[in-house]
Amino acid sequence: YNKFEASLQMQLEGIGCQPGACTIYVTGHGSGASVVSMVAWELSEVGYTIGTSYIFAPPKMGDSTFSEKMNKKFAATGSDHGVIFSVSHGKDSLVRWPFDANFASWGIQAYYADDSATKATQICYSGSSDCSVWQYTKEELSSVDTCDCPVAPDHGFCNFIGFEAQCYGGWSHNTVSDFKKMYPELWNESAGVQQPDDMAAANWYPAEGDGEQAKALAKSNEDAAAAQSGAKPTLAPVDNSAKQASSQVAAEYYNLKTLKAFAALAKLSYCGASSGVVKAIQATC
Repeated sequence: YNKFEASLQMQLEGIGCQPGACTIYVTGHGSGASVVSMVAWELSEVGYTIGTSYIFAPPKMGDSTFSEKMNKKFAATGSDHGVIFSVSHGKDSLVRWPFDANFASWGIQAYYADDSATKATQICYSGSSDCSVWQYTKEELSSVDTCDCPVAPDHGFCNFIGFEAQCYGGWSHNTVSDFKKMYPELWNESAGVQQPDDMAAANWYPAEGDGEQAKALAKSNEDAAAAQSGAKPTLAPVDNSAKQASSQVAAEYYNLKTLKAFAALAKLSYCGASSGVVKAIQATC
């Protein structure tokens, strides 16, 4: 975050985005999800509004105090900001990393149990024992699920089909998909610029010892069935403090079409500073 903080401020000022005058949306995958979480926090502290956003497979970032502050700002009633959903999948080990009791998770999980899931299996609080990947033991977790994601383009972040067309040609993923269907004889994935290894998403292999966060966040009574039925369940508060506001009904802010768009944008972050990435982002939006 520190490496691009100054550049970020310059870019925002360059498009006339001043605190109080525009809303910022964030997305990212893996460590990138953690970085943009810091972006959300820092920008909110200087007056920017953070809109409802989706990040993918973020590892833990800080201790329980940090977690409570992030929850209060991005998952609580009365906040000036939108919910930031953390999208998790399968038995992904990255979401539970580091396996250190000093680290705590934060935010609302939109959990997809497997590759065939067409809607969220759960919408729950990160860290709850029956939520998302926390329902599995460390030995059951898998680094493979870090790459896979049923709502991401081509069902994953590591398999970047159409890298040159998107990152250098400025095409959206939908344009690439349509072109492949209409002109299969013209499509040659192996030709042209290939995604460099150091710009690609990769499986995650955490090595730290096992352990759980010192203070688990409150359990949620919300699940995908209630979200789909239009019910308005109340999520449990993020801590036991009488001063802590009740959580927002996160399911009301969850939108699958928007989630898929955010996944496509998060995948484009692996383009790096390529010549067509801005056009690809605009085309995706």
